Amino acid sequence: MNEAELQWVVDELQIRNILAQLTLLSDMGDIEEWGNLFAEDGSYTTATGVGWHGREAIIESGRQRRRNGTHGPGSNNRHMSSSVYVRQTGPDTAEAQSYLEMFQDLIPEGASADDPDVKKHPTLLVTGYYHDRFRRTSEGWKVAQRELAASSHTERWHAMQKAAK
Repeated sequence: MNEAELQWVVDELQIRNILAQLTLLSDMGDIEEWGNLFAEDGSYTTATGVGWHGREAIIESGRQRRRNGTHGPGSNNRHMSSSVYVRQTGPDTAEAQSYLEMFQDLIPEGASADDPDVKKHPTLLVTGYYHDRFRRTSEGWKVAQRELAASSHTERWHAMQKAAK
């Protein structure tokens, strides 16, 4: 294996870790840390065409989802990325494609989420497909563009969105 091939192995692992961080931080972590995974001039677009441009706008979008209760600690929502495919598109650029599944742990009415004996019921809320573009920056690899290219939402998800408004 030559030096360029070894470098790509390292780069791909770093990109895969960013994809994992995007899901974990969205659900349980610091929203600024999540936003800092994006390039300063990055963009994030949903399948409906709603989008945010620039790191600060992306972070604010995450704060808004947390205020709405649809994401983050206390929402009982969990994002899953699967079938991740990463490919190099240039010496300092890459693309990734992955599936998204978002579940919510439903807690029986009147039960406490802190009770270890409570049986939670995971319910699928969203399925989708991400297309991500990455760029190597002075801060390391960053998401230059995240596009939720396609998604399907369950009735429960639509009800959550309506209640958040």
